[in-house]
Amino acid sequence: MADSPGPAAQDEVPRKAPEPADAVVAPAATLPAKADASALERQFFASREPEARGAVAAELWDLNTPQAVATLQRLFNTDAAVDVKVDIVSGLIDAEPTASTREMRWSLLLTALSANQPAPVREVAVQILAGSDDPRALSALQSFSNDTNGDVREAVAAAIEDRRKAAER
Repeated sequence: MADSPGPAAQDEVPRKAPEPADAVVAPAATLPAKADASALERQFFASREPEARGAVAAELWDLNTPQAVATLQRLFNTDAAVDVKVDIVSGLIDAEPTASTREMRWSLLLTALSANQPAPVREVAVQILAGSDDPRALSALQSFSNDTNGDVREAVAAAIEDRRKAAER
């Protein structure tokens, strides 16, 4: 025989479920999630304006992952706009190098210095290289001291001189 509910259970008035307390939302939940490198790459190629592509490059530098830096290398090699190339290379200044991105960053910098890049891109790359603490920087600068562009040659010469003076101190 099954137990029947006692008289107290039968007389009990059903209660409303308690009202949920206001949810506490963590601050991170209100911020948009960071896009991944492949989504940003698609956004880059969908953008017609150089300013928009430069902004996407900045977002990729904010990610600062090996995938993001590899994406930036591809974008640098495919975009023809000088301003966008300068934006991509300039990101080397602000993004902190990591052990996993160090060589890719170096490769991007050397690519930016190559003779087939526009002079303004090479000049920015020289400035970045001049401020680099990478032990390969001086020899890299010296290898670009015969650049075809006079402004780049002057920037290389000044950077080499600045590094020599800093080493003497």
